Amino acid sequence: PLRVVLDSAMRTTADAQVVKTAHEAPTVIFTTPAGRAPALALKERAPAVDIVPAPADERGRVALPAVLKKLAERGVNRLMVEGGAQAARAFVEAELVDEVALFTAPDKTLGDGGVPALAGLALDVLREPPFHLIEQATLGPDTLHRYERADDK
Repeated sequence: PLRVVLDSAMRTTADAQVVKTAHEAPTVIFTTPAGRAPALALKERAPAVDIVPAPADERGRVALPAVLKKLAERGVNRLMVEGGAQAARAFVEAELVDEVALFTAPDKTLGDGGVPALAGLALDVLREPPFHLIEQATLGPDTLHRYERADDK
């Protein structure tokens, strides 16, 4: 699989695991103009990493529609987003999500430093149109909830 990293300020360093293993799996890092200088430095140290410039959105982050367009040009037509809460929220807010797999665990409370699944966006957005629950399964002590977009997006 193609590994895709969204790094608007190009904080990824040459000693990051995703960079050190880029020779094992194709790796693309999308960055904004703000990350240009660090991107050039990283490219010198990690030639196996493909660094792709992308425009920034209004928050200064990599513009997701531009990333998806560039990935489509490479033949990528299905993407699994398993980044952090910020990435998950950005994709949901941009209405670029077709399906969600949400795992919940009983009696597991995040500490004060924990980040909610959608970075503060209420999970209720998945329980209302355009999403609808298509599967619920128990996996050991955890529960999987799968939601699907019902509209034509």
